[in-house]
Amino acid sequence: MSTNIGIVLENNSDGFANIKTNRSGACGGCDSSSGHCHSCLANSQIISRVANPINAKPGETVRVELDSKEVFKGAAVLYLLPVLTLMSGAFAGPGIGSYIGLSDAAGSVIFSLVGLLFGLFLVKLFDRSNWARRKLSPTITSVISSAVKR
Repeated sequence: MSTNIGIVLENNSDGFANIKTNRSGACGGCDSSSGHCHSCLANSQIISRVANPINAKPGETVRVELDSKEVFKGAAVLYLLPVLTLMSGAFAGPGIGSYIGLSDAAGSVIFSLVGLLFGLFLVKLFDRSNWARRKLSPTITSVISSAVKR
């Protein structure tokens, strides 16, 4: 489980919030090269859109978590589904192709492409679903400190 601390900037009407967190990139400010990498030179803060089920208010410092299992599930759908549909099209293509008068090779190529496009379409549907957006988005889990009142 990945955990980060951020400050709520604003709430959106769809149950999400924009927060500002410190960037925790792969580099982490290594200073290992004389020219520095792009991660080291980039702004050390980032604004993210996260799920806000606890209705944290702007100005509050919050804990944000992202479940690693859910990220792996999303990655599996993103990468494996198009490959599986491409392979299904490749294996079914010769049979379907011969039925409609195509050679085995032509049927395999055409239905591989059809399978790939179908898999990409399914990934796009998955990406747009509310379930996927909730499961694969970082989530505010607790308020660490309340907003400062002026």
